[in-house]
Amino acid sequence: MAATVRRVDVTTVAEDLVVLHDGVRAHRYDGLTPDSDYELDSVAIHTLPRPDGELLCRFATVNDVHFGEVEAGRVDDSELGPIQRVEPCYGAAFGERLHVIRGNHDAYRGQSVHPGDRVVDLPGVRLALLDTVIPRETTGRITAEQLAWLDDLAAGSDRPVMVMGHHQTWVGSVSGARPADYFGINPDDSDALVALIARRPRVVAYTAGHTHRNRVRRVAASDGVPHIEVGCVKDFPGSWAEYRVYDGGITQVHHRISTPDALAWSERCRHLYQDFGIDYETYALGGLEDRCFTISIR
Repeated sequence: MAATVRRVDVTTVAEDLVVLHDGVRAHRYDGLTPDSDYELDSVAIHTLPRPDGELLCRFATVNDVHFGEVEAGRVDDSELGPIQRVEPCYGAAFGERLHVIRGNHDAYRGQSVHPGDRVVDLPGVRLALLDTVIPRETTGRITAEQLAWLDDLAAGSDRPVMVMGHHQTWVGSVSGARPADYFGINPDDSDALVALIARRPRVVAYTAGHTHRNRVRRVAASDGVPHIEVGCVKDFPGSWAEYRVYDGGITQVHHRISTPDALAWSERCRHLYQDFGIDYETYALGGLEDRCFTISIR
């Protein structure tokens, strides 16, 4: 008789919180001690250290919601899958604290909702929201005008700056190739952003969505500043990111939406793109170090 392997995902680790998922069951442990070892659900876990100083604010990001879509797993007109389908089930209950920066799906047909760059100032951090979209294209860019705007903003900032755009940056390849049609921000524009970060120590991170996965790449050319990708909310793992801003650092804490209906859907989506030979659950979830970590303040 074949044995059933019980899979438990350590999806969230913060200074004081751990959340594990066993299929559609979420196990949440609050009130933990920072920088400490625990064994929870027979899994060894070490909580994040708490950065120095006062907790100044918290904010959250949600990306790749794909409002209006009722399918997950489709690639163009291919019938390969699996393709998961649901009925429309979304609403619009947002307050004034929501700030939107558009992604590629918001401009495929030339739409012009939410264009442009903007600044959001919070206690202890400045968010620079970059519109990286090329209308009617999947790929992204950062213009010379945007770089000049960001350069001035970072040079005059009285607090750390986190730069956020929809498309991920290109940070080099083993082969040395520089593809002009790179799925994210093209190599030349990405290099220009890395150079800006190197000369503006107020910039402490670049965060993006687009790839539907959790990943962090620390770029040596800009003092190890992380280039972050956050998994999507529309399918597995059903992610959003919380940021806790302290005097001495910023923690990213990954969360899964854990209502029963949301978990039932995201669990169905673990095995998307199997017919294409893609291990989607490994790709999308990433390692714990790609989801929960501390951003240093330079």
